[in-house]
Amino acid sequence: MERSPAVDRVGQWARAHPFAVDRWLAAAVVFCTVLLPAPGYWEAPAYSLLLGLLLTVPVAWRRRAPVAAAAAVVAAGLIQLVTLNSFLAADVAALFMIYALAAYAPRWASRGGLALGLFGALLAALRYFSTSFSAQLLPTTGAIAVAVVASWALGDLRRAQLQRFDSLEERARLLEVERDQEMRLTATAERTRIARELHDVARPLRALGLARGQLHGLLGWEAVLVAGVAALLGVLLGGAYGLIGAASVLPARRAARTSSVAAIAA
Repeated sequence: MERSPAVDRVGQWARAHPFAVDRWLAAAVVFCTVLLPAPGYWEAPAYSLLLGLLLTVPVAWRRRAPVAAAAAVVAAGLIQLVTLNSFLAADVAALFMIYALAAYAPRWASRGGLALGLFGALLAALRYFSTSFSAQLLPTTGAIAVAVVASWALGDLRRAQLQRFDSLEERARLLEVERDQEMRLTATAERTRIARELHDVARPLRALGLARGQLHGLLGWEAVLVAGVAALLGVLLGGAYGLIGAASVLPARRAARTSSVAAIAA
């Protein structure tokens, strides 16, 4: 079944702002396990309220600093075991921290959180249920231990999901890098092919240009030679035409001169 866009947007916002989500979660835990039960605190109400805050406020840092937050909860729990004779509802914050250690802390901290949780379950059962409720000691210890193991198992499952998500993101990043490299290689090969084709086309054009230059040079010398020959032929033809014209005029002048001499003699 497809999720609605509103759910997807909420999930994206929660993944982008984990500290804000944890602060709201811590505020809800404080309200439900510290403020609401506060009127029922029968032993040192103010002190019980303070211990409840020390146990629950570190939940806001369960993802940003899981080891430090868990250490603060452990310290508050030890103080409660030593100084307070009543079991607080705020002790449920220990389960949140065991989950956080299993999901977001290093592996050594996850295993240490599980061991501390089981040991704390035993101490809490001995401290609060061993005197007046001796018959309930073993069931209470088992119930707390089961809650601790369940919280740790859920956190470890969340760790596996996060690791799988990170591996998918890394694979997507590598695929994107590979795609970019293939695109760059394809573009480089295309540019090389175009440059080779342009070079193949330019080679005969360059040869043709050289041939045209040589032909132009040859035609230039031939044009000069042809012009010189034409000028020489023009001079020769002009002289020939002049000689022919002179030869055609001389007989007429000679006949005229003869006729004029004959008339004077008569």
